[in-house]
Amino acid sequence: MSTPSTTKHHAGRGERSHKHSSSKDVKRSKHGSSKNSSSNASNSPGLSFLFVVNELDVNFELSTPESDQWGNILPPTHQQAYRDELAGQVFRYDRGTVSPADEYQWYRPVWGMAGGIIRPGNPVYAMPYKTQTVFACSPHLPIIVSDCDASLGTTWFRHNCDCDDANDGNTDSWNSLHFVNSNGVSQVNASSQGDQYVAGRNPSWIPALVPRAFEDTSQNTTPSQGLGGELPIVIALMAFHSSRGRASHVFSSRKWEHNEWRGSEHSPAGYPRSHGNPRGLLVHVAIERDPIYAGDPAILDNFADLEWTTLFVRG
Repeated sequence: MSTPSTTKHHAGRGERSHKHSSSKDVKRSKHGSSKNSSSNASNSPGLSFLFVVNELDVNFELSTPESDQWGNILPPTHQQAYRDELAGQVFRYDRGTVSPADEYQWYRPVWGMAGGIIRPGNPVYAMPYKTQTVFACSPHLPIIVSDCDASLGTTWFRHNCDCDDANDGNTDSWNSLHFVNSNGVSQVNASSQGDQYVAGRNPSWIPALVPRAFEDTSQNTTPSQGLGGELPIVIALMAFHSSRGRASHVFSSRKWEHNEWRGSEHSPAGYPRSHGNPRGLLVHVAIERDPIYAGDPAILDNFADLEWTTLFVRG
């Protein structure tokens, strides 16, 4: 296979994968457009994209596993602990319909370099939009997220000390799942923006997609309207319903269709149990556009507008 072009796609060893949203302010794109539009969230008719979910093979026995102050096992921050990945099938989301995109596949030149979605025989990546890593660690640390491909070894954990100030800005932190909330709409993000609790009462997708630890248990009178926000996170939350090594099964079996979750209403069987190792999923989203437009920032801005005004799961 020919090596895909890396134009507009960061594929060097140790480089961070391309993403559109800023980790410092999830509500603004890197071009400055506001994305805090949850009050107007809808099922935007024009939203179409490609996505793939890869299962990360992590060696938790390589050395003493990283853990937080409470003893919860954490994803590794060093690249050597990530041994490989099980690449998933590429899917197309087109105005609410999810279907296999058999003409595309995931491609990573070598392990340790960023990857992307390609059409075999075509040496150009589909326009990368966002790559994020989501880990389900344990019942006490249900979901943590990072705004990058963690297998590249460019992540870190906050320690609430002066050592955090030494971060050079070229790495992404691991954060607990957060939600930008408005009028019953919960928008997930990887940047600790908003609240640690979802918006509204009685969300139909708790505990199926979001663990009960994130439920608003106050006397909230606003009914939940749905789940939106950063696409890779939403997709990963669904993919945990697949067993290990079969992260694509949720989508091939049409559990997500017309912006409704049609799978199990219970907590995902794919979450690690009390004594299991954390499970990590890498989700890559790309825009299906002719490569000639890859340098046009308006395409990314328009897509981000749609991403942040779409309810991916209603209820």
